[in-house]
Amino acid sequence: MNLGRIDEETTANIGSFEGKGPTNIVCDQVMLSAEARSLSRDKLDRQVEHMTTVLDHVANQMGGETNIRTVSMYPSYRFDENDPVVHTAMKAVQQLGRSVHLVQSGGGSDANHFSNKGVPTVNLGIGYEHIHTTDERISLDELNKIPNLIVEIIKQANVS
Repeated sequence: MNLGRIDEETTANIGSFEGKGPTNIVCDQVMLSAEARSLSRDKLDRQVEHMTTVLDHVANQMGGETNIRTVSMYPSYRFDENDPVVHTAMKAVQQLGRSVHLVQSGGGSDANHFSNKGVPTVNLGIGYEHIHTTDERISLDELNKIPNLIVEIIKQANVS
């Protein structure tokens, strides 16, 4: 099964694999939790299809069966520097004397849901260090800058 970083837009992981029962036998049922994420809906659909096909094939090969349930947790969205929501955020950051670095994110957030509902929304980096690790942190200095950024975004949105 193709897992990990599939391409520049797509990632897939197995989160857990659990079989219950005595340790001296092959259990009759296991629960697998996995995820696939992509900035492209087509690539996401292909990855999910690949994962389910592999699971079905292996289960059938071993005389078992699968009961696969897929749930869409974060709809894909994409903006570029020409989109008004990105332009507004960039101007706000620049007005505060900060540098703008546009990067793609493969994660899921409220921005996915708002954008999917027609409210263009982007994620902003706000000074985190070592994000999504056990060393994740944000300095108080960076934390204290967030309200200024919010106010400047509101100002820039009113100018646009």
